[in-house]
Amino acid sequence: MAILLRIDSSSRLEGSFSRRLGDEVAKRLNADRTILRDLVTDPVPHIDAAAISAFFSAPSGNSENERVATALSDQLLGEIMAADDIIITTPMCIFRPIVTIHFGRT
Repeated sequence: MAILLRIDSSSRLEGSFSRRLGDEVAKRLNADRTILRDLVTDPVPHIDAAAISAFFSAPSGNSENERVATALSDQLLGEIMAADDIIITTPMCIFRPIVTIHFGRT
């Protein structure tokens, strides 16, 4: 069973070229199941201090606050690991991705 993870980030819900292109690519991939992440209608929050603390400690020692803080991260990583294919649609504004696609160094 092929699983597709599609991540959309255009603020234009209608008339978006990047979303239309994503539709075409998804249609050609013809996955059995599609997981849709829309960073505009359901934004992913920035990582906070509780999540960072939890990432660097043993899960058994995490507080309830730390477990809640890492739950979304665990879910998102699970979606990536389960996907056979990943589509990331993003408009290019002034020749760079828009702000809803966050880049960082780790």
